[in-house]
Amino acid sequence: MRIVGLVGSHSAVEIADLEAGVLHAGGHVGLRRDELPRFSARFSQYR
Repeated sequence: MRIVGLVGSHSAVEIADLEAGVLHAGGHVGLRRDELPRFSARFSQYR
């Protein structure tokens, strides 16, 4: 099972996930329209 955590403010989000007892930093992303598609492209392998 994978657990995903998000901590956000009005301008950015910090992402982490816990899988098989190992914590992985997902990164820091700004919330502007041009930043979100670039960030989400990193996860296209999970589709």
